[in-house]
Amino acid sequence: MEEENIPNKNEPESVISDYLEGYNQLELQSAENNLKKARNAIFVIAALLLIGNLIVMGASDSFTAIGLIIAFLATGVFVGLGFMTKKQPLGSVVVALILFATLWLIDIIVLGPEYILKGIIVKAIIIYFLATGIKYARETERLRKEMRMFQNKRQ
Repeated sequence: MEEENIPNKNEPESVISDYLEGYNQLELQSAENNLKKARNAIFVIAALLLIGNLIVMGASDSFTAIGLIIAFLATGVFVGLGFMTKKQPLGSVVVALILFATLWLIDIIVLGPEYILKGIIVKAIIIYFLATGIKYARETERLRKEMRMFQNKRQ
């Protein structure tokens, strides 16, 4: 028996939806790759905080238990935010940016106005990656939502 080539009414819709799903998947991969830069910036902040605090404590010969606890706690918060970008990208990046700016402001208030310019290039680079990370986090969350809606419609 020969099979007849009966056109499937759903075939054009299936081709379009497959194309759209593939396009959205590529767009999501691109946004998530760019989001990795923000995640890495958060991890860099954590490392710089720990190293910087240890250097300052060592140079001023002021290693104290409370100083070490604060240094490790701040580092832990940023490491946690870095890992949270996988589940809650936008919230994590926004909190990291606000926390980073707040810590910088505390340094200026506690240590003096000369801390406005200390490490300004590194701080500017970190702020740039976090600020652009907000854009990519929004895009990632939007695409994830679209993909879930699209998959729910197909089922």
